[in-house]
Amino acid sequence: HYPAGLVVVVYDVTELKKYENESIRKERLSEMGNLAAGVAHEIRNPLNTISIAAQRLASEYKPERNNEEFLTFTNEIRSETKRLNEIITKFLALAQEDIKKHSSINLEIFLTEIVRFISVEADALGIKISTEVESNLIIEGDIDSLKQVITNLFNNAKEAIAKQDTKIIQIKAIKTDKAVVISFSDNGPGISSELREKVITPYFTTKEAGTGLGLPTVHKIISDMHGTLSIEDSDLGGAEIVMKF
Repeated sequence: HYPAGLVVVVYDVTELKKYENESIRKERLSEMGNLAAGVAHEIRNPLNTISIAAQRLASEYKPERNNEEFLTFTNEIRSETKRLNEIITKFLALAQEDIKKHSSINLEIFLTEIVRFISVEADALGIKISTEVESNLIIEGDIDSLKQVITNLFNNAKEAIAKQDTKIIQIKAIKTDKAVVISFSDNGPGISSELREKVITPYFTTKEAGTGLGLPTVHKIISDMHGTLSIEDSDLGGAEIVMKF
């Protein structure tokens, strides 16, 4: 008779899967960067020519009939070329490798200033912004890129809560045992668990006129600052974007 036994070895592969997904995402961004370098220049040149031509048509020519309609068309041409140029700029920001110099950012000062900036539009839209920021929180990063993060999150949130009777955005910055955490919450419809991984993938969008570059750009900036980003349910009832450094 031989003694019977059973050995069970269990591995938690959750973190491994996260690293694998992150690696795949970074590889895709690298491929996009190689494509963007050649394509962006080729697109921007004709866009600039179109915009200049429309501007000259509007300023130098006056049709004998339907002048208002003529001006409307030329303004639409300039507006659309500007929008295309902005999309290219976002694409490049997402695809290019980060070469910016990082410096120390005092979150209390930074968030006070950026909230003052976005509050102008928030007040006009009837949005209440509340903040809760601990003192002496310092992170390393590029301050202009972090401004872009907050601005992108605000733009997403204002669209998400547009149909709410009461519109609330909440920004917090706290320190835990392991990290400095910035959270951005709203009281909109939220983001379902099935979509949370998809919405940080380039070109995926649930908006009719969206580019699918907003949250992926935010994710890349946070990653370049050696932070992590997750999407959770907010206590306000909507989505909460959690950034840990």
